[in-house]
Amino acid sequence: MFKMNYYFFILLIIGCNSSIDRHKEATSEYLSNSLDTSGFFSNCQELTGHLSSGYIQGINRSKDSLGSFYFSACYDCAQSFEVIFFHNKGENGTEIGWKEAKNGCSDYFKNFDCFAFIYTMRDPDKQKDIHAMNIDFPIKVRTYKRVINDNWKFIREIKAKTFEEFSLLQFKTIYNLN
Repeated sequence: MFKMNYYFFILLIIGCNSSIDRHKEATSEYLSNSLDTSGFFSNCQELTGHLSSGYIQGINRSKDSLGSFYFSACYDCAQSFEVIFFHNKGENGTEIGWKEAKNGCSDYFKNFDCFAFIYTMRDPDKQKDIHAMNIDFPIKVRTYKRVINDNWKFIREIKAKTFEEFSLLQFKTIYNLN
């Protein structure tokens, strides 16, 4: 009886390990097929150093019922980009949300849905008028949504002719309103 239970236990462990390996392979295959890029968080401390909060400008704010977002941009990267962080537990615009966003590098902003927008822009701090528009329209914008950690999935590319079109693209991307 002991030998039979022992063999059953060994077979059970082998079966479980095999199932775990198949799950790992399936997860790895899914991630490799679903990821288009990575690296928006590669210089995370600098990104969070430029963090701000607010609303998407250029659209009717009353349509945005979920509140403010957190924004950051990289102007001197190979391709300039902006990341918008949307707290998935409703803490946008709160002290809790702000602290989590500022300290998000340690856990890849796990409580945030993150969206990256690659487009040509200038660093406002290096312009004569820091309040002047730092984008020259029309622009080509590539949009990405973070899948996990610093891995991103391409959503779409559009040409925005105006600031309002660009803002609407950001709004629709965040709220999945394609």
